[in-house]
Amino acid sequence: MKCLILFSFMRLHKNIHYIWLYLTAGIPKCCINTKSDIRPRILMNVQRWEMQESNSACDIQALVLYVKNFKKPVCAHPNVKPKLKTILKIKDLMARRRPS
Repeated sequence: MKCLILFSFMRLHKNIHYIWLYLTAGIPKCCINTKSDIRPRILMNVQRWEMQESNSACDIQALVLYVKNFKKPVCAHPNVKPKLKTILKIKDLMARRRPS
């Protein structure tokens, strides 16, 4: 049985390197590299995020950020998570204070 084993994609966008590993046949997408210096403006535009665990199908632990207007997710270091939560909390508070 022939299948596509590995396709890696690298893109430079606003000083952030994305390296995202794609595998076929239902195997999950995994970050293979992480970035620890994510700018606050990018964190403000995170629409959703998830943790990639190293004990699953992927080799490293990473914080996968899905950012508005970005084609590919950002692979961040797990140490970025507290900063992300703080920024999202501030963003939520600002949205609640705006008059409807």
